Amino acid sequence: MSRQFTVSSGDVSLRCSDNESSGPAIVFLNGAFGTRRDWRRVLGRIGDRYRCITFDARGRGRSSQSREYSFAADLGDVAEVVAATGVDQLILAGWSHGAALAVRYAAEHPGAIAGLVLVDGAFPVPPPTDAEKQQALRLFKRLAPIMRVMSAFGASARMSATQAASLNIELRSIIHTLSADYGRLTCPVDFLVGSKRSVGTTEEKSHAMRAAVEQLAAVHPNVSLFRTVPASHTQLLRNYPSAVVEAIDDIARKAVLPWQAS
Repeated sequence: MSRQFTVSSGDVSLRCSDNESSGPAIVFLNGAFGTRRDWRRVLGRIGDRYRCITFDARGRGRSSQSREYSFAADLGDVAEVVAATGVDQLILAGWSHGAALAVRYAAEHPGAIAGLVLVDGAFPVPPPTDAEKQQALRLFKRLAPIMRVMSAFGASARMSATQAASLNIELRSIIHTLSADYGRLTCPVDFLVGSKRSVGTTEEKSHAMRAAVEQLAAVHPNVSLFRTVPASHTQLLRNYPSAVVEAIDDIARKAVLPWQAS
């Protein structure tokens, strides 16, 4: 049974869980509008081999709402949760928005992160065009009723359509800048990517995003394309949890963890 606890960060209380295993520590970072529930199939296959820490980001799941839903605020929340683990070096596993957070956090905290598992995210692609920004605003206006229903059950974000669109647009702008972050990373990085087109994008753009991983791996020897699976962005955690666990195992083998160095 996992221990449930709360971490304070700015104006929010973050709901967290920790299985308190004695294995290598992993903090799981969710998608932009996801919750820690999204990792349940992955956690169900890990058992007690890893110490698994999950949390709901601000305004998502069971965490409290906030006045700010920015990438910087989410990054600060990651720092508070990492500090709460009391672990000097750990692994970050991030999906989508969480993958971008993992890369930026590791780049800004050299030596503090032992390895990264990036699930279909953190592709350093071009920033959104004005037309794509308008498309995002229209998309989240359509999705707003569904998100409200899901959030009532703790399964989505409690934010307005404008806030959700702004978060998505900011993420698209930030991942363009991640190329420099990869140059600052010294820990091993494994990508797990899906090959199917996702909702809201084209085949061409999906291919370009995933091709960016091969370009990164060609430049940075610590970056690897661990595996490609036949799933869309939203299907990957649900349909291929075993592949995520295998990527975590691979990073744990390659990472220099505190108890391995002695």
